[in-house]
Amino acid sequence: MNDIKERLLELPESIRTQKEDILTKHREVEVLIRQSKEWEVRMMNNITNAVDDKGKPVYSNDIKRQGALMELQAQDQEYLKLKTAINDLTLAIKKAEIEMDYLYNMQSNLKAICYIGTEIR
Repeated sequence: MNDIKERLLELPESIRTQKEDILTKHREVEVLIRQSKEWEVRMMNNITNAVDDKGKPVYSNDIKRQGALMELQAQDQEYLKLKTAINDLTLAIKKAEIEMDYLYNMQSNLKAICYIGTEIR
């Protein structure tokens, strides 16, 4: 029973640490998303302003501009690194949330065991 009580006393700190880790990862994802959107805006400005040798727009409508942007996204290493980092951090957040749920469940289960233990006596 003492082991359970010790574990119950340790769990709040573990939960707090996990929550802080999740918060940090969320902030990192927000920064990366902002950077990817800034990249998209820069590229779309370049695409929109592109003209041929006669001074006419290279991409005459929105569909062509969107297609050009998608091509750049698929080829640009900077953008691909950002997207990979976003995906990796998003996965890490989900795993950290699973771990936090586990800690909460353990805490609840240990409390129940302590409660049952006092009821039996």
